[in-house]
Amino acid sequence: MNGKLSFEAGAQIDGHVEGEIVAGEHLLIGESAHVTARIKANSVVVAGMVSGEIIATERIEIRASAKISGNLTAPRMIMHEGAMFEGHCAMKPEEPPAERKPIVRRSEEQIETRAVAQNRA
Repeated sequence: MNGKLSFEAGAQIDGHVEGEIVAGEHLLIGESAHVTARIKANSVVVAGMVSGEIIATERIEIRASAKISGNLTAPRMIMHEGAMFEGHCAMKPEEPPAERKPIVRRSEEQIETRAVAQNRA
């Protein structure tokens, strides 16, 4: 298959794919798979052959039967003994939820009242 594959849920690839693969959840690249693609998913398990970039928001697992050539990016990675990997690996931590700081806005009346009080003191 050649093109873009997109899945809302989890998926498993067991054939030949070229292009781009996007999965909303878990993606498994099976032992018989030969993938040349840019892959994005929450978590990716590779047991077959992948050439290309893999980006996971949760984790990447590279099983013993896997052969990967390309760049990997995920906060957590697992590489089993016997796996082959050639490329660059970046383990970026998960981004914490944005902290909300209260925004304090004062009315002009409050500012004037405060300024008058400070001048009297």
